[in-house]
Amino acid sequence: MSVFLYTGPQCGGVLLAPVVAPGSIIYDGTTTSEHGDKCYWYIQAPTDKIVKLTVKRVGTAWYGSTAYGCGFDYVEIKTAEGLESSGSRYCGYDDSVGDVLYSDEREAAVILSLHPGHGGWLEVTYQAIDSGDGCAWSDWTDWGACTSDCGCGTTTRTRTGKLGNAGCKVEHDVEIKKCIGIQACVDALLGRYCCDGWNLLEGKCYLV
Repeated sequence: MSVFLYTGPQCGGVLLAPVVAPGSIIYDGTTTSEHGDKCYWYIQAPTDKIVKLTVKRVGTAWYGSTAYGCGFDYVEIKTAEGLESSGSRYCGYDDSVGDVLYSDEREAAVILSLHPGHGGWLEVTYQAIDSGDGCAWSDWTDWGACTSDCGCGTTTRTRTGKLGNAGCKVEHDVEIKKCIGIQACVDALLGRYCCDGWNLLEGKCYLV
């Protein structure tokens, strides 16, 4: 586990994520010190919960390209297990970001980096939630091909449980229905025919 402890005079800290109502990290700085600022907020949720973070607004200097703009002045949200991996970075000015992020485990970190002499601002809310609260289903796929070329058959569509966060359970949901308007089968003796329980109408089979 990585724990960030801030030692500077202006920003950062260790925060316990509340369960009932979100807490807020708000930084408004017009200028920084001659050495710049790098602020670390380490956020921890209670046992068996994860951290939900909502990025409200971000303001940092922008150098005209992502190669430089997010290298010196940026906001970074770390949510991966152990907080070792790089997180989601934001740079430039946006007063209505609205991104929602979920930690893999019970810890997250918010980092604000400002180049010497550059001002910036930041607003992020954080809250402890149950690990399954960020889960959602994907959209249904299109209905697949009918299982039979004639007479009767079924078609299937599926959807998958999205990983809103690491606590989401991967599930697969399937819907099956009978094909509508499938072509009638053709036999030398029987002529055109449908399966039992289906009606023949103008060369096609329909449910009774």
